[in-house]
Amino acid sequence: MEHFLDLSNPTVTKLLKSMEKERWILRKFDQSDLRKKLIGLTEKSFMLLSTENK
Repeated sequence: MEHFLDLSNPTVTKLLKSMEKERWILRKFDQSDLRKKLIGLTEKSFMLLSTENK
């Protein structure tokens, strides 16, 4: 993600932690490689996206 967003690793980590705290995203370990984390949107995020697209 750092390369895609052109941000440093600590900046992306801080951003994701903040988004997780606010319940915008979910983070969990990738079972095939525990060094990686998978990121997904929450119901709260989907609700915001659906209202923005109307």
